[in-house]
Amino acid sequence: MPKNKDEQKKEKKPVSKKRIIISVSITVLCVALGGVGGYFIGNMVFRQEQTIDYSKLKDVDFEDDHEALMKKYKASTASDYTKEFKPYELANIATEKFKEHDYVVSKQYGQVNAMGVAQTVRATSIRNKEEYFLENISASSMVQTGKRFYQKDGKVTTYNGENVETTKARWNETPASELSLEEHEAKWGKDLSRPLIYIISSKTSKETSNSEKTSDGYTVHLDLSPKYSVLRYVRQMVEISPVKDPVFETVQLTLYLDSNLNLLSTEVDESYSVVMVVTANSVAHLTETYTYDVEKAIPTLSEDLEY
Repeated sequence: MPKNKDEQKKEKKPVSKKRIIISVSITVLCVALGGVGGYFIGNMVFRQEQTIDYSKLKDVDFEDDHEALMKKYKASTASDYTKEFKPYELANIATEKFKEHDYVVSKQYGQVNAMGVAQTVRATSIRNKEEYFLENISASSMVQTGKRFYQKDGKVTTYNGENVETTKARWNETPASELSLEEHEAKWGKDLSRPLIYIISSKTSKETSNSEKTSDGYTVHLDLSPKYSVLRYVRQMVEISPVKDPVFETVQLTLYLDSNLNLLSTEVDESYSVVMVVTANSVAHLTETYTYDVEKAIPTLSEDLEY
């Protein structure tokens, strides 16, 4: 049966830029949920040129043996760790040493640009012995979103934010979910005790990665596989937005370490493209800094954090 003019007009009506931005901006929460990184995507408006069936890939198949690495590090007497360890090994030593501190606070600042709209990111994570906390707030002229996660006694409780501004929100007192650590990791890619969501290993680090000893520590430049370093990250994207098989183009991290290989700060640069009628490019730049061994109380839902 032929379609009337109203039906034809409805089918041909273009998706507005505002609707596109709202659809894709929801997933900017991945930025801080993953420690670093950001992704815009919406399967209702974008067609992807390349797909990977991540459901058939296992994280553990791309991770290295961190226990053996730490034994090697603790036995090392090297005056320059870049001579003995590869860049991805230095990064993993730093993230393993992260676990040795009872008190850790990190602050993240970033911006994701997609289709001419800038989305700001603010995040704070806190470790207070066996309790962990993460706040993520993201805002643009069109979309404002926020989440808080509290991890304690083997569970992660999630709260959604309302009345979101650039640096604060009003937090719902009713939890959005309460999951075991295993359930949370399966759903979100990692629990809050893991500082970075990327898989950094011999299987995901490109030969273009490098490291250098500096006057006060080390700088590690990582050029990661855009397919396999993001296995955990993808689970967050799928959770936040109804998207299947996200596609990255580049994933580059710079880690700044002290002389004992403690992680001081991280910079992330990502780029990716999605296809609508034409290719739409998106880029993200984020920085995160870490402070150790200074106790900070985990905030209640009624308390705001400073940025």
